[in-house]
Amino acid sequence: MAEFYQYGGNNGGTYASHFSCKLSVWENSYDINSNSSNVGYRLELISGSSGRFSDLTANYTVCLDSQGSPQYVAQSSGRYSSQSYNSAQTICEGTTTIYHNADGTKNIGCWASLDFQNHTYSPGDFSPSGYMDLSTIPRYADFNGHRINATDLESVEVAYNSNKNLVAAESSLNGGSWQPLTIKSGQWSVANNTVIYTLNGLNPNTQYRVETRIAHVAGLWKYSGQLTFSTKDIARITRVTNSNFGENVNITFSNLTNGIAKLTVKIANTEICTRENLTSNYTLSFTQVELSKMIKLLKDETTEITYIVTTNNKYTASTKAIITLKANIYKKKNSKWVKSKLYKKNSNWKLTKLFYKVNGKWRNTK
Repeated sequence: MAEFYQYGGNNGGTYASHFSCKLSVWENSYDINSNSSNVGYRLELISGSSGRFSDLTANYTVCLDSQGSPQYVAQSSGRYSSQSYNSAQTICEGTTTIYHNADGTKNIGCWASLDFQNHTYSPGDFSPSGYMDLSTIPRYADFNGHRINATDLESVEVAYNSNKNLVAAESSLNGGSWQPLTIKSGQWSVANNTVIYTLNGLNPNTQYRVETRIAHVAGLWKYSGQLTFSTKDIARITRVTNSNFGENVNITFSNLTNGIAKLTVKIANTEICTRENLTSNYTLSFTQVELSKMIKLLKDETTEITYIVTTNNKYTASTKAIITLKANIYKKKNSKWVKSKLYKKNSNWKLTKLFYKVNGKWRNTK
């Protein structure tokens, strides 16, 4: 409670100096949702040890929040008679609502006027005034920062920083329901520290919208606004060359750093080979065993071959190319190139065994 006095009335009668006026102001309660306080007031005339009067008219006014939007909470007049020595007489009292600043603070100017009619025994005129701080009402938290920290194939990391300690923090994906946060780092409830939370179970190469809300006081949510992001794409084959049987194949990949990638090569449903430790510009060389497997699957001079890249053993992307089987091919034997012959039998290409004589003995090239 705040009490504001004026001792001795101005322009009063003989005993004006023995009277005083007191304005009392107090805060009954505050309401978080409306950001306002219920404030009580009382205006009193206090008599001293001398001086009496009877049936005098007085005008009075009580004004609160005089430096903001003045509220004349009481304005009227009445007729008053003398009171006992050293006692108080209530002129007016009541309650009013005072709205606080956006940050919950409020300082109010308090002023009253009590003006008695001129008379030989008039207490005089009074205008007690002063200032009073109301309670600071807890208000909304605010974001110091809110951003996308990182994305992956199936997840996103969102970072935020709040200016106040929090009692709650939640996120919404694509405008959906609000969910508790899965914290990766930071203390979600502590002001002025960066918090990173994750959203999992997303689809690769997909655009999403995420929003965060925080509360310093239960029910008073501050919304971040939506951030748009896209998850990373899976590994893909952007170029592959057609090739002749036995030759190297040049393959260009994208997005290899977004996960663990593996290459699989197939003819129809038969797996020819797999490769790991891929690079963006990759040269595929087939082993002799793989070539032997391939030759059994070649049905004509040209055959379709499928190249499949798998990311994290889950997501696949593929492309096709042509492998051409020429009538003559060459094989390296003992650092020398030796021509080999192919022939077709039962719709399959067969490799003719070539023999040559070494130290009087025939040996084949395979």
